[in-house]
Amino acid sequence: MDKMSIEREIDEIVRRKEKEGLVIFAMPALIILFLNITAPDYISPLYETIAGRIIMTAVTASSIGIYAMIQRITNVEI
Repeated sequence: MDKMSIEREIDEIVRRKEKEGLVIFAMPALIILFLNITAPDYISPLYETIAGRIIMTAVTASSIGIYAMIQRITNVEI
């Protein structure tokens, strides 16, 4: 009985952390989208200059890496 309740608690914690990880993963994209809608002149250097494109590429690559890391951390075998 105790083992089942512990497994249930662990499953619940893992699911909660997965959801938190998805929110953390999606937040930069939502901020960029918000800035594109509300202040396109403010964010246009990230798309029009070489340095901006390098920065955006690095941010995208790090976001993918972070997502992979979150999936690896939350992949818990019981």
